[in-house]
Formats: sequence, C-alpha cells, structure tokens
Amino acid sequence: MDKDLLIARRIMQDVLPQPSLVDFTDSEAIPTLLTFIRTCFTLVRHGSSGVTQQHLLMGLADAIGGYQKAVLLPVTRQVYYAGLLSYTDGQSMHDLHEDIKTFLKTTGVGWKSGGSNVIRPQLTSK
Repeated sequence: MDKDLLIARRIMQDVLPQPSLVDFTDSEAIPTLLTFIRTCFTLVRHGSSGVTQQHLLMGLADAIGGYQKAVLLPVTRQVYYAGLLSYTDGQSMHDLHEDIKTFLKTTGVGWKSGGSNVIRPQLTSK
C-alpha cells in the first residue's frame, strides 16, 4: 500500500461517526448511515478524478468496510433482532459490505472484528 492510499484511508476514517454518537435505538439510524455512506461515495466519484479519485475511493471503501465489520454489522444484527430495523435495511447494510469487499478484491480478513472495546447499544424492543 503506498503512502497516498494510507493518507486517503486515514482521512476517510475521520469522516465516520463514533458509535457512541449514534442512537441505534432510532429505527432510522441504519438507513441514515447507509444514505451517508452512499453520499460519501458519490461525492468522491464526482469531486475528484484520476489517481486521486482511485486512492480516495479505495481509502473510503477500506475505512467503511472496517467500520462495518467492527461496528455496523454487529449493531445491525442487534437492532434487527430487537425489532428496531426492517429486514430490507439490514440486508442493504450486508449487501453494501459485500459490494465493498468485491470492489477492494478482499475477503475482509484484515479488518478488525468488533470486540469488547466497541460500544454496543443497550436495546429494548419498541
């Protein structure tokens, strides 16, 4: 991985919200995050070009893929089973993760899994 790609990943990582700042008990949290992520990709695609665009897209995809594996996918499952998320929105999050892995040509093995240091919301069914 070259220096520019590492810098792009770091910049993109800083765009992602801290899990403690997201109210996952809100049924719109996951759909809103999906919209935010798609908007980030759109902005990079339309706001840059050439090698810079490729580095930014790869950095963004890598940062989001890692964020999904560590935070969003475990929380998505948790809120789905608590009855706070539709199947369609949960499936969209998983589909996005698969799309990112395909784009990066990776299995995601190098991404950190969610562990005990990841903030998990305390959920109750509504």
